[in-house]
Amino acid sequence: MDLDGTQWALIFLVVAAVLAGLLLLYQGARRRDKTDQKRHIPYVAGLHLLLEGRQVAAAKAFREAAEKGPYRLEARLRLGDLLRERGAPVQAAKVHKAMLAIPALTDSFIRDVLISLAKDYIDAGSPELAAGMLNEEFSHVHSDEMLLRQFLKALEKAGRWEQAIEITERLAKLTGKTIGPQEAILRVLIAEHARSAGNKRKARGELKRALSADPACAPARLVLADMAMQEGQVDKAVSEWRSLAEGASEFAPAVYEKIEKALYDAGEYGKIAEVYSAVLEKRPGDPAALLRLARHEERKGDLDGALERCRQAAESDPESIHARAATAQYLDELERCVEAASEAREIVRLVKKHRAGFVCPGCGWVSAEYRWHCPECGTAAAFAIRK
Repeated sequence: MDLDGTQWALIFLVVAAVLAGLLLLYQGARRRDKTDQKRHIPYVAGLHLLLEGRQVAAAKAFREAAEKGPYRLEARLRLGDLLRERGAPVQAAKVHKAMLAIPALTDSFIRDVLISLAKDYIDAGSPELAAGMLNEEFSHVHSDEMLLRQFLKALEKAGRWEQAIEITERLAKLTGKTIGPQEAILRVLIAEHARSAGNKRKARGELKRALSADPACAPARLVLADMAMQEGQVDKAVSEWRSLAEGASEFAPAVYEKIEKALYDAGEYGKIAEVYSAVLEKRPGDPAALLRLARHEERKGDLDGALERCRQAAESDPESIHARAATAQYLDELERCVEAASEAREIVRLVKKHRAGFVCPGCGWVSAEYRWHCPECGTAAAFAIRK
């Protein structure tokens, strides 16, 4: 059928109208997208500022985003976290606690808020509040790994070791990872508490269970040796301490002082050199053993022998401030001033570089003494040596 001019014109108008409608819909959608983007900009900007380390500017962006927009809840959560990280955990707790009163929050988001609130309480010095709150949530949820890990941290900080063991067992089932070493440390802490309360029987039982969980648990062996020493079993205590020193350098500084005191008090001064010689046979060049042996040589009046031991220690560990300091001391006493000054300059360089001690695996806090519980973050774990 042939179409006349009027029909063609009508068809053209219909097609044009459809195209115009599609164009208007597209432009409207673009305007809505731009409007949504503008609404989202403060929160997204806050995230970018966080990545750049600009916390003050990020907090300002999150405050703006918390007032309106689809991400206002996430913005409030982030804002509270920022307050805590900037040293205001009490204010952070107020922000996070207020969020729990908001209706219709999802279960997963509520758990996110609870985890942040627990961190606030811990940083504010109230780990018991954190543990109690998470314990209530734990009674309903048993399979949230992040919640369990924060609950464990709260329990450790609060000193609730036995319940902490229950949570480590739950985590082990959830993740399929072994918890032997961590359980062992927690049992050592329970044993120490029982020991301080005079319950030696419970202390020994927990230490036995600690070694069953982790046969290589040095803190358990250290405490057992200390208990043997208190009961007058000098040979048993010294033998255990010596075994630890021979096995791993990180535990040696924690036992050398104990060994020397025990042998001095027992009148067995001559055995001290034997102990350090035995350690050096197992681990030649061990700086701590060499420095202790140097002190032993000094007490016998052999400064040249002491200096030689210190030089060996410094050669074995050039970054050891203790070895350098002891070397400088003996050089000074032997009136070898030029060499002593050279060692002093090296000591200054090393001091500027780092400080010695034992490092918490949880937060990096440095202690002058060997520990297996961090007073800063509450982590129950053996500290690593930092020379």
